[in-house]
Amino acid sequence: MISALRGAGVEVVERHVPVWEGRRERWTAGAGTAARIALAEVRLARRVPGDVDALVVGYPGQPDLAAARRAARGRPVVFNALVSLHETLVDDRRRLRSGSIAARALLALDRAALRTADLVVADTEANAEFLAALAGLPRSRVAVCLVGAEERLFRPGWRHVEPWTCLFVGKLIPLHGVNVVLEAARLASELPRGVELYAKAEHLNPGGSVKDRPALSMILEGERTGALTPEKIVLDATSGNTGIAYAMIGAARGYRVRLCLPGNASPERKRMLRIYGAELIETDPREGFDAPQRLAQRLAAELPQRVSRFRFAFENERDHEIKTERRNQPRR
Repeated sequence: MISALRGAGVEVVERHVPVWEGRRERWTAGAGTAARIALAEVRLARRVPGDVDALVVGYPGQPDLAAARRAARGRPVVFNALVSLHETLVDDRRRLRSGSIAARALLALDRAALRTADLVVADTEANAEFLAALAGLPRSRVAVCLVGAEERLFRPGWRHVEPWTCLFVGKLIPLHGVNVVLEAARLASELPRGVELYAKAEHLNPGGSVKDRPALSMILEGERTGALTPEKIVLDATSGNTGIAYAMIGAARGYRVRLCLPGNASPERKRMLRIYGAELIETDPREGFDAPQRLAQRLAAELPQRVSRFRFAFENERDHEIKTERRNQPRR
């Protein structure tokens, strides 16, 4: 959104107050983190320059809307929300139990932030409808700016040469699932010949998620380099899907798998991991996901000859090659 504004000739001045930058363990809770956030909010609440026309708060800025409203001093406040924190942390990632005090607090924060803004920006029409319903806002107060739109399109005076329709299919709730892929194919039936439609159905992977391929790639790389040998234990931190992939592949290739995960991981995932024979070491969920990572790091340091630790998939230094089978089928 910011790059689009600048591309359209709008002057954008950014005010960023760091909270986690420069720290090894990010997104941790505690008195120190709370103090840094409180100080950041005070600094963000400073009066904005007099020639500013509007104040934009980016994702995940739900906690910043109150400070933004004070700093704006009557100027419009725009909230580029992108997602709901409650939906992300409770419904999707299940980091918090639905209906718990923390979950209800997140929902209240979502609603308060959305209602505080003069204009909310969503990434799709479906998400705009969802955010408006969540906060009880009129649909007119939620605009749409597609994520991933090419910056070259945002220039002063740009106009498309003829009517056109852009179909966006993503993997974030609510834009995911086979039903969306099939609907996309149905809507694309009028495309001219020569246009091909490709879709990824990661749910068809043996472990049921996209994490199967990077996990397999890491294990094969460990075998190739000699870091992983039959007598070693595959060790890593996980919150669910990557661990399922490790456990499944380890069972198939004859490796012991030991996984560190937060205690509030879903019972279904824990059950699946145990079915594949993985050993689970649970950490205090109040310590967040950093705790399993610290534990895995400590265990790897204590038993370097017995374990082969793979970094969590998102932090793996190697850009793993992912081979995707392409099947071309004639249009009907």
